[in-house]
Amino acid sequence: MSKKKDITKIGLRLVEIKGKDELFTSSLVVAEQTERSHKDVMALIRKFENDLKEIGFLTFQTLENRGTQGAKTEVALMDDYAVVLLLTHMRSIGVVADFKKRLVQEFKRMRKELTSQSRKETLQYKRDTALPMTDALTFVREMLGKKTKGVPHCSNEHCFVNRAVFGKYESIDERYIGEYDAKLLGKARERNTVLIGMFPKQEDRKALLDKFVQEYRAKNPKYDQIEDTKSVYMVN
Repeated sequence: MSKKKDITKIGLRLVEIKGKDELFTSSLVVAEQTERSHKDVMALIRKFENDLKEIGFLTFQTLENRGTQGAKTEVALMDDYAVVLLLTHMRSIGVVADFKKRLVQEFKRMRKELTSQSRKETLQYKRDTALPMTDALTFVREMLGKKTKGVPHCSNEHCFVNRAVFGKYESIDERYIGEYDAKLLGKARERNTVLIGMFPKQEDRKALLDKFVQEYRAKNPKYDQIEDTKSVYMVN
């Protein structure tokens, strides 16, 4: 029999996106961040279920536990109004107060970013860099007498660039990409498009693309990184 895993200890995002712009958090996040058992959090939610639904959004889903044989867990999904009301029913000790502040800030940040016109334009720029890159890949492979198997090869190329920008060789959901990283991803794709013509093999492009990303970050630091630097000098 497989050992049951604690699904409340999996490093969840504070806020998730449903559809295009619906923001929510979950009972799993509340349990993880307030250092309570998920069972206790769900009991509190059920106790104040009517109030939570009246003030905000609350729904329930059943998830299958990873690494188990058919074991399932009921999870609550809530918007910012419902979860803040829920947290008022917990003792406002340090960990709860800190979580409440970070959660409200994250809802605010994500809502602002999702509705930003400049972000929409940056995402469109990022999308527009995809086809030229995969076209270059297909062209170079054909020149070398190789066949390009459509989606698999193109997907691998996107993951290759994602690795240079985000550190992970995997597909990325653009809904969770900030404006800065979306622009950097577009720039990295453009550079990779040029490099493909010079070095068809990814292994021959890896170091060059990594260097480009590092230099871009150095020349164009994120605003919050600049503010962090200012804070250090102000404190010292």
